[in-house]
Amino acid sequence: MKIAFISANLETGGIERVVNNLSNYLTQDGHEVHIIATKDGRCNYFVDKDVVLHVLYHDKNKNRAGRVLKKVKEFRKIIRHEKYDVMLSFGSYVTIYTVVASAFMNARIIGSERTDPSVAPESAVVRKIRDIAYRFATGMVFQTEDARAYFCKSIQKKGSIIPNPIKENLPERWEGIREKEIVNFCRLNRQKNLTLLIRAFANFHASHSNYKLIIYGEGELKDSLIQLAKELNIKEYMEIRSFTVNIHECILKSAMFVSSSDYEGISNSMIESMGIGLPCICTDCPVGGARMMIMDKENGLLTPVGDEHALAEAMSYIADNPDEAERIGKQAVKIRERLSVDKIVSLWINKINEIVTHMGVEE
Repeated sequence: MKIAFISANLETGGIERVVNNLSNYLTQDGHEVHIIATKDGRCNYFVDKDVVLHVLYHDKNKNRAGRVLKKVKEFRKIIRHEKYDVMLSFGSYVTIYTVVASAFMNARIIGSERTDPSVAPESAVVRKIRDIAYRFATGMVFQTEDARAYFCKSIQKKGSIIPNPIKENLPERWEGIREKEIVNFCRLNRQKNLTLLIRAFANFHASHSNYKLIIYGEGELKDSLIQLAKELNIKEYMEIRSFTVNIHECILKSAMFVSSSDYEGISNSMIESMGIGLPCICTDCPVGGARMMIMDKENGLLTPVGDEHALAEAMSYIADNPDEAERIGKQAVKIRERLSVDKIVSLWINKINEIVTHMGVEE
């Protein structure tokens, strides 16, 4: 089959990682795979040499309306020329672009909702446009049942639940003495509520002064997060480092991974940290991805969203109970099998075949 993945770009991020994993796997399985980037072609992941990359026009100096119009026109030209059997669009804005660009072309589109649809995108108008666009998609993929339940019955009916695949070739769980480090790796934006993490760490650090907090990532809140650490007098115990492709080796010996997000689909940083055996603490945030993967105090810890005290208490629980932390980390590693690339890709292939067969196209 000729398959197109549509994503904003291939920089760091959950969507980009999933697109990269799936496109490489399907290419190696004999399919012709294209990736269409709607913003730019910068790439922080290894892309198979046989994957064809298209980058749509994106000139920040042009006015927004002109930029969007030119992008849609270029996108439509690619779709008409390539004649894809199916297109997989990831995220709200990207799916809107895909539906508009392929209008009246009898295209087969599988849209993929990646976060909490009740709050993202932030604009209520864009959320309404997204809801309309999803009606025109041939099929939908959601990460959690809660995400699917948000939409109207017609969208729910054509939707499937497919979690993220876990990255292959993760390093094996560290069996030695762990560093006194608490880690997270993510985009530095409001969704991740890193102010909560820093405040909770300051609370925790008052009784665990030999620990450090290390956050890997880039984003618009970097300066304000550093300033908060200064105000809380923990700047020398908190670092923000640039994201790195060997992130798992960097955090392998850490004491724990902590996610403070206000909302998530299924966090890739969470499942990958579980996969390398870190005790993981996550907020039990919408749309239910953390509670799908974590059984509290079995293979991780869940805390209420926005609860600074509970987050600090969870850090203390892991730090003060090394045998429990060890047990939880060993249980967490089992997520590798549950979310193996083979299993998750087979779910995507089943979804693609369902759409292609329904539309009367031979594989």
